[in-house]
Amino acid sequence: MLKTVLVVAIGLLPPSSVKNALLRATGWKIGQSSSIGPGLYIRVKAVSLGSESRIGPFNVFRDLSELAVGERGRIGQWNWVSAADPLVRVRGGGFLRLGDDSALTARHYLDCSGGVTIGHHTTVAGVRSTFITHGIDWKRAAQTTAGISIGNYCIISSNVALTPGTTVNDRVVVGMGTVAARNVGPEGSLSVGARATTVKSEIHGAYFTRDRGYIKNIMERDDHDDSA
Repeated sequence: MLKTVLVVAIGLLPPSSVKNALLRATGWKIGQSSSIGPGLYIRVKAVSLGSESRIGPFNVFRDLSELAVGERGRIGQWNWVSAADPLVRVRGGGFLRLGDDSALTARHYLDCSGGVTIGHHTTVAGVRSTFITHGIDWKRAAQTTAGISIGNYCIISSNVALTPGTTVNDRVVVGMGTVAARNVGPEGSLSVGARATTVKSEIHGAYFTRDRGYIKNIMERDDHDDSA
């Protein structure tokens, strides 16, 4: 109980090396040059943040068995990431694992009761996407959980709903407002609509081959652009 209160208090502090040191003292694993904004961290059992990772302000993390952010991973602001503790204790799960150079932007809701895994170089973009990993089995009148897995080099656009047990294959772009269930793909495709229908295959672009997670503003010059 004392540790929970202590982490909540430290979590509200602005980002600093002192904050990182205090959180390390409570058991958090925090890589070099990582930044942790003020937010609520309530009963998060294990935290691992890779080097140069960033968690922005005003996020809520609650009742997670694990929060893992890879190197240069980014979590923006005003996200709600939680799990149902009774389900996690019985069925496992309860984690959010965000890969290297991936980003969860702003104002998203993630139910991690069944576990959420997001691969490397993937962006949960825009706002207000919803990930649900638990539900009611009406045949058995029981609560069930099923994890969500998103592959590498994916884009999840605004207002996307991912249902329990959804898998998004590598290099898949999921369009705005899509309801995704089961297997979304194939690899290298664009899926849209109420049934995540594949409307374009073999998509290509610099996004799917980049080394770092940062997506530059279109107005910024490339390093190799010699034009005046």
